[in-house]
Amino acid sequence: FVAALLATSYWHVAISRQALRIVLTPPITALLLIFLARAMRHNRRADYIIAGLCLGYGLYMYQAVRMLPIVIVLAIGMALYFSARSWRERRQYVFNLSVLVLISFVVFLPLFHYSVEQPELFWRRTTGRLLGDDVITETLADGTVRQREASVEERLQAFQNNVPVLLSNVRNVLLMFNWKGDVAAITGVPNTPALDPFSGTLFIVGLGAWSVYAIRRRDVVLGLVPIGLFIMLLPSALSIAFPVENPSHTRTSGAIPFAYLIMALPLAVIVDQMWRQDRVRKLIAVGLSGFVILASYDANTRTYFGDYPQVYSDSFDPYTEPGRFLEGFANSNGSYGNAFMIGFPHWWSHRAIGLAGGLETYWPNGIVSRDAIPEMLEAAALRNDAFRLDPNKDLLFFYSPDDVETGQRLQALFPEGREARYQTYARNNDFMWYMVPALGTQNLTEWLIAPEANALADDTSVEIPSLVPPSE
Repeated sequence: FVAALLATSYWHVAISRQALRIVLTPPITALLLIFLARAMRHNRRADYIIAGLCLGYGLYMYQAVRMLPIVIVLAIGMALYFSARSWRERRQYVFNLSVLVLISFVVFLPLFHYSVEQPELFWRRTTGRLLGDDVITETLADGTVRQREASVEERLQAFQNNVPVLLSNVRNVLLMFNWKGDVAAITGVPNTPALDPFSGTLFIVGLGAWSVYAIRRRDVVLGLVPIGLFIMLLPSALSIAFPVENPSHTRTSGAIPFAYLIMALPLAVIVDQMWRQDRVRKLIAVGLSGFVILASYDANTRTYFGDYPQVYSDSFDPYTEPGRFLEGFANSNGSYGNAFMIGFPHWWSHRAIGLAGGLETYWPNGIVSRDAIPEMLEAAALRNDAFRLDPNKDLLFFYSPDDVETGQRLQALFPEGREARYQTYARNNDFMWYMVPALGTQNLTEWLIAPEANALADDTSVEIPSLVPPSE
């Protein structure tokens, strides 16, 4: 049932289809949990060694894995307190834990070396600022700006100030399962809970059932599961500096194995009890489990494959469209060096257009201002690489539909050109293109000193630039 619920999970599918290392967090957490459970129950060194390997390799994955050492320490601490019956067993637990730490550290050693050399880069996306900033920037009376290490008193004061934010974050992350989930469109439909109504109901019932199950069985491993769930939610809850990013379906990805174990339990118990009865009840058990799984699948399918595509297209710029247009232009009457994008506030990135257009290297033809068009074309004509402007091929300009002045400017500079609006798949997120027939070397050279280009009509002393690169 865990596998079935996970396979139909909107939460898991959403982070998996991002194709980022985030999706490695659930499997490495599940593997570690398996061998950690065996270590807690049987205290065999082989299980600690494999758990250490899982942790060591896992630390190269997503940052949320860095919470797993806390899970391990608590797990062995629980085993020491509840399971060990003698000092010999306690010593064995401590020694085996030391082996786990050593094995994981040996695997982690190259990344540890990097963390020592580049601590700011290593901890940048992990620091939640619960204790404030390590370095404080302050302005002295004479206007001098300096940086200094934060004092212990300042760190404690920052902690005191951040406690209300932390408590609010904890509340919000606990509500992500059934009330309000991730707000970022990159991870799914904003504000949609991580669980559908069916799996969400199983999760709530499962929390109670799991607690009863753990108490009756008196198994420390069962007690570890809800604790591990909470700990793996902390990477999101500790986002003190940016609480708007909490809850995060990606930062809580390490909680997936714990959450789905919990929600599968009540369904498993019900089916198990009915399966012990007559044939009719067995059929009811099959029908019940099938209904819950299929209903969960249907709800999650409608969320991810129904609602999410429109949300995604409305939330992100459709770079594939201008990229395809750019690639077609470069393979026909133009070249990558003859195409340019004119910037506009809060509009697109020319780098993304180049990547979407099939370029493996940086496309340099972004023009910051419409007034810089002549200078940009001259510089491009003098380049000596793959992005050199070819005067004997057409010119292409991308610009924002809201940038009316750029359209007028292009018409004044290139009266022979033609423009059109390209309607993309994203609503209200189109682009304009302006195509200019090939000017030729002589015409382009004369154009660069024409009054329409740089307002130098009265300056007869202007020297016409050579558009032949020095190497030629």
